[in-house]
Amino acid sequence: MRLLLRSLTLAPSILLVAHSVHAESLKLEPGKSAEITCDTRSVVVATNAANATAGSMRLKLDVAAGEKAEKGSWAIVSVDDAHKGSLAQRHKDACAKGCPFDLSGKGDLQLWAPEPKAVDKLGDKDQLTIAVIKPDSSEIKASTFVGREIESLESGSCKAAP
Repeated sequence: MRLLLRSLTLAPSILLVAHSVHAESLKLEPGKSAEITCDTRSVVVATNAANATAGSMRLKLDVAAGEKAEKGSWAIVSVDDAHKGSLAQRHKDACAKGCPFDLSGKGDLQLWAPEPKAVDKLGDKDQLTIAVIKPDSSEIKASTFVGREIESLESGSCKAAP
């Protein structure tokens, strides 16, 4: 069953409303956390052989008290062991205490790991992942770079965790 995130309200909180047989919602408010689950497929392209994995991950989104809901941190709650190419597997340690998220000008939720940085500013061994979740479709797409080269691509769908 596909879950569609239909609306996003920015102030004073972020509200992602999901419609399926049972309506679910993800609401991000200052001082509170929410969780999402994402089913994704990833392909590691940097190894000269496409290595594809698929699975689920559960992410926790936090907005600090006194902050606007447009910014916060995210952390990995769980990820399937076999999903080796997942951004959650890749950043388990780096994001254990949280990595930043923000909203784009279009209202997309952007997850950064380990921190927001332009690709052209990466050193040869620096790693950067940017994942974008579209609130109107629940679609997630992520790109991971090592240095200035693409390391892996990931896509799938997310929903508010039960």
